[in-house]
Amino acid sequence: MIIASDKTQVTLFRNKQVYPVYLTIGNLPKELRRKPSQQGNILLGYLPVTRLGHITPLPKRRQAHSELFHYCMSTILKPLEHTGSVGYMLSSGDGVRRRCHPIFAAYVGDYLEQVLITGIKMGECPTCLTPAHSLGEKDT
Repeated sequence: MIIASDKTQVTLFRNKQVYPVYLTIGNLPKELRRKPSQQGNILLGYLPVTRLGHITPLPKRRQAHSELFHYCMSTILKPLEHTGSVGYMLSSGDGVRRRCHPIFAAYVGDYLEQVLITGIKMGECPTCLTPAHSLGEKDT
């Protein structure tokens, strides 16, 4: 199972933002997965979009935002946890029913989502241990 999200502007509603979370499966060809007309993704839900302005210290606000994101994602993905361990009977393309154990395999998101998921500071690399001041150097 591949999860994807990206905060999106909705211009029809006075520049409001929505934060959809989508689900797709890894054995679909990329050509089908990337085209909305092919319906290779399904909408799992929407994450709350809030600035948490009532929390005044900026580090505490960032921490609360991160905790809210992780709590919402764990709630949305909770059914997948049970299905992955117990299994689920599915019919394959050839009509044979098999017990499948879908697992959470990847999360697709832009840099802002990667920062939020990994809990790093803005400007750091979410995939390696390179210090922020060394990013972009040839030998690192």
